[in-house]
Amino acid sequence: MELCLTHADLDGAVSYLLLNWYKKKKITAKSLPQTDLPLFWKQNVVPNIDKFTKIYILDLSVGENPHLYDYKNVTIVDHHEDSVAKKSFFKNARAYIQDSSSTCILLYKTLKKLDKKLSLDKDQKLLLLGADDYDNYTHHLPFSKELNYIFWSFNGDRLQKFCEEFKSGFKGFTLQQKNIIHFYKKRIDEVLSSLQLFCGKFKIGKSAYQVVATFSSFAINDVADFILSRVGADIAVVVNLKTQKVSFRKSKICSVNLADMAGKLAGGGGHEKAAGGILNDTFINFTRSLLPYEFQQHSPGGNGSSF
Repeated sequence: MELCLTHADLDGAVSYLLLNWYKKKKITAKSLPQTDLPLFWKQNVVPNIDKFTKIYILDLSVGENPHLYDYKNVTIVDHHEDSVAKKSFFKNARAYIQDSSSTCILLYKTLKKLDKKLSLDKDQKLLLLGADDYDNYTHHLPFSKELNYIFWSFNGDRLQKFCEEFKSGFKGFTLQQKNIIHFYKKRIDEVLSSLQLFCGKFKIGKSAYQVVATFSSFAINDVADFILSRVGADIAVVVNLKTQKVSFRKSKICSVNLADMAGKLAGGGGHEKAAGGILNDTFINFTRSLLPYEFQQHSPGGNGSSF
């Protein structure tokens, strides 16, 4: 029996779909938020580790306690910085871990090296490029954001529903998908128009960065993009009270490593441009330095926080 654990996002879904294309079969899978991986692994995988011929871990960071995943029947493909930093810890697992724009592109390059006969058609390549464009926050392709809207529009098992709709790659959007995208964009406009923003300064050494934070349980990345592009923050922080998760994004010119910031403030991780964590006491203490944005438009930031 084979099992695939993949990140519960667009990159994780397309990485899993690529693995299915390569294996020419549908592999049993579970999509997980990053913070859920360690507990799920300990409770559901480790007790049954010998029952699996192969276990694939895709687009999920294994940087925290890497020894947990170091089994001979485990293959890891990931591009997050905290995984890259611990790559040398793996002695038994096959660890294809390196800096990359996305895990789906890293997986494609890895499989291509292992099997030079691997060939994807135009539609399959377009789906990979769309997921890569979105995960890397370049947004050069007009359909990459809309692919993400479709992924998050599903209820229940998003992974399998997305893979069923795009099992042959990206051929353009159907009329139904276009209607979903239209609804999603309208909902995003409503969310953005009612945001409550809080502003402050985050200090690292002698440098101070403008942080703007808000609450949202919908379209996290779009909310963060709005904060960065329209408000002009260095770092956008979005708190999802429903999931008790915290998301970090940064502007293109900001030099802060968000994986480090998320780790120290919210017990999380990720990569340099995007990271996430949990709503813990350390993060709550940090938010006490933030003030309502309307009082800060001309002189943003209170006393700030540092680490």
